[in-house]
Amino acid sequence: MAWTEPINPVGTYDPAYMTNLYGASWTTAWNTCIYGSPTQTGADVLSNCTGYAQGRMLRIWLLNHPEFNPSTQQNHPFTVFNLDAGQWRTIAENNGFTVIEEPRAGTVFVTGSHVGVIEKEVNGEWWVSESGYGNINPYQYGVGIYKSGNTWYAMHASIHEIIGFIVIPDFSPEPVGRKGYDRRRRYRNI
Repeated sequence: MAWTEPINPVGTYDPAYMTNLYGASWTTAWNTCIYGSPTQTGADVLSNCTGYAQGRMLRIWLLNHPEFNPSTQQNHPFTVFNLDAGQWRTIAENNGFTVIEEPRAGTVFVTGSHVGVIEKEVNGEWWVSESGYGNINPYQYGVGIYKSGNTWYAMHASIHEIIGFIVIPDFSPEPVGRKGYDRRRRYRNI
């Protein structure tokens, strides 16, 4: 199954978007960061950046773990993250996630107040998918970070400076490995 650009928002009551990643009810969802005051009648999920990011991380991770089902298995790796976006870098480091200082597709940017998922790079611009607390439109996708000097910033955060990029495990938008040269003089990935 190939990675695809995001299609599902979090925190909307449209039944077409109610999945176990984002959930109609946090009590039955796989997502541990969506509970709170509803943003729409009939929904008990909270539109917020952490809920969206956790759901998107899980969606990407499931591409390499299609057998995973939390109703019959242990929790997925992202249950360690909580509603406080500012703690995500520390939580990631304390739980064995790789944290890097530059963006790449398949990472989650972290500021002191916000998280979002780096989806792709287009002509030098980084596209992100993200949500925000109580957003009327609970999902947005587009250019969302920029660099000034040596520092990365998030456009839609109350604290703009990015303090790290958490790598989503088992995900790479490009082939993993280095180029090798075999006896038949053909390049291969190893």
